[in-house]
Order: sequence, then C-alpha cells, then structure tokens
Amino acid sequence: MNVYVDDITAERAKELLDEFGFDIQTAVNVFLRQVIREKEIPFSIGMTYDERKRLQEIEEKAEYDEYFSGVNLEHIMQSVQQAKEGKVIVHDLIEVED
Repeated sequence: MNVYVDDITAERAKELLDEFGFDIQTAVNVFLRQVIREKEIPFSIGMTYDERKRLQEIEEKAEYDEYFSGVNLEHIMQSVQQAKEGKVIVHDLIEVED
C-alpha cells in the first residue's frame, strides 16, 4: 500500500510519533488495526474548538442579525462542510484596473 502525505503533515507526524517511539508505518498499522477491530474511525471527526466557537458566535448573531438567519446559517454551514470535504474551487483574485 502506498499513501501520499504532504511533506508538512509527514514531518509534523514524524516528530510527534518519534516522541511516542513510533515510526509512521507502525502508527498507520495501529490505526488500521483499530479501524478493523472497532469497525469505525477510532477518533472523532468533527469541528475543532475554534470552529465550534465560531459557530456559537454566528448563532448568537442570528438572534439579532437577519443575515445570520436560519436559511442563511444553513447555507453557510453547508458551504463549510463542502470546503472540509474539498468540494470547492479555489480561484486567484484577479485585480481589474479601472
């Protein structure tokens, strides 16, 4: 099995795993065995603390700001989820001269 991991992620993981006495191959094997044993991803995949805090701020604004109403908030959350799943197109900003 070959898995591509970007250089920054690989280096950060290697540094941390070294502290635990693991190499990356061992860590991947532990992860895969845990997936098989538990029949699920062995950790929570959800919002980070910062994302939860931002959501709470948006929900508080929704109480008095129409822009953050239920329909708009739902659209915002769908957009965030799509971005997390890589279902976005990144464009460069093109400056137009007058």
